[in-house]
Amino acid sequence: MLDLFAPIAAACDTSIAAEHRAPVAVVGAGAIIDVAHLPAYRGAGLEIAGIFDINLQRAREVAARHGLPRVYSSLEELLGDEHVRVVDIAVAPQAQAGIVRQAIAAGKHLLCQKPFVPDANTGVELIALAERAGLLMAVNQQLRYDEGMAAARAMVDAGWIGEATTMTFTVNIATDWTPWPWLVRSDRLEIMYHSIHYLDAIRAVLGEPARVFCAGSRTPGQVAAGETRTISTLVFPGNARGLVHTTHENRTGDPEAVFRIDGTEGSIKGTLGLLYDYPHGRPDTLEVSSRVAPTDGWLAYPVTSRWIPDAFAGPMGSLLRAMATGGTPYPTARDNLGTIRLVDALYTAMDYVVSRLAALDAEQVGVAAGVAPPSPQPAEARAAIAVLLQDLERAVSSERVGNLQVLMPGMAEQDVAAWQAFFQRYTQLAARYAIDHLSTRGDTGYATVRTLYMYVPAGGGAQRETRLRQAIRFTRTPNGWRVANIREAP
Repeated sequence: MLDLFAPIAAACDTSIAAEHRAPVAVVGAGAIIDVAHLPAYRGAGLEIAGIFDINLQRAREVAARHGLPRVYSSLEELLGDEHVRVVDIAVAPQAQAGIVRQAIAAGKHLLCQKPFVPDANTGVELIALAERAGLLMAVNQQLRYDEGMAAARAMVDAGWIGEATTMTFTVNIATDWTPWPWLVRSDRLEIMYHSIHYLDAIRAVLGEPARVFCAGSRTPGQVAAGETRTISTLVFPGNARGLVHTTHENRTGDPEAVFRIDGTEGSIKGTLGLLYDYPHGRPDTLEVSSRVAPTDGWLAYPVTSRWIPDAFAGPMGSLLRAMATGGTPYPTARDNLGTIRLVDALYTAMDYVVSRLAALDAEQVGVAAGVAPPSPQPAEARAAIAVLLQDLERAVSSERVGNLQVLMPGMAEQDVAAWQAFFQRYTQLAARYAIDHLSTRGDTGYATVRTLYMYVPAGGGAQRETRLRQAIRFTRTPNGWRVANIREAP
């Protein structure tokens, strides 16, 4: 069976040929640089010219730990080092685009951290800048190079399971977000910073989905502001489907991180060893059952490396190879825009605004806490506003500001911030609106409403209630009645 697996193992090789190596400088001295980037680069024989971080003391500590020859005092000093040909960026995402622009202006090739950009438009801009400058830009979606995942993709490419029809990830783990304060505060969390790996891996096998569904939520007592459990369903042209089901609030100490690819002639299944003891982990496991190879039942592939640190040599090696040979890195930044657009589409589906990618009827979109897009409203104003208030109750229960904004499209920035703070402080929310008085004139309505909020503090404790008397102004739009303003009633 070793001969059977030889071409698969060759496809997983992340070694970097000596003639492809070039001096690299690193921007960022966070944990992922310390435990993944630098150990992988050292193992691959790369020259790391130096490191910069806005926390110079942290940069000095990391440099000393890894024997780096230089700590740059500023980004400008790093970019001015003519010896450096490649800049490896690993910083908080909101800082990355500005660094990329400066690095391109300095004539450096780039390996960018994922998520590559906060939105696709920014990605298009940065890619155009790099292309005009004749520079290569890759994205560190290193799960593609994790040996278990790379071997599975190679088996699919070799036709071992026929036509791939389904790819799924099921991850149930406990994640401590607190080492990254900016992540704890992020309104977008699980999909943008974790499941983006699995979504990118599915794209690498099945291509671009035609439409998507997504549901996500928080859990009682969680520290993070954003979603920590999600279910994402991807529908591809033809028969292929993808599913990512991820939970970060495992409280029973039995982590699970598995994936599976099914096809017309067999299946592949495995585990993501890293997630069973992050960041140390264990080797992946991988098995294949193929009528094409053939394997005579399930056959284990011998995985010998790990996601951290070994897979991190893959994207850098691909970029260096492309620089040396005139090729293109894998994945390119342009390819990664597909992953960014997929992430955006899933958040759009989660917030129940129908995206162009999803192309779904309103009734088909599943969202957090079972909320659907605004319900059909009857023609009579009083009945329509009653339906709107029921939707508002469900939107509050979803604990997502985006759901509220659909019903209150004119929400001011300070109101958005207030709701975000409210959702961070309380969980298990429920709202009830009872109309005391309602009057309408033309496309405007006014109501005095008795409001009841029920909730549990994020830190735990008994359920609490808040009762208010509120004045709500409504406006009729082409899409139905919406909330224009809510304030306390006199």
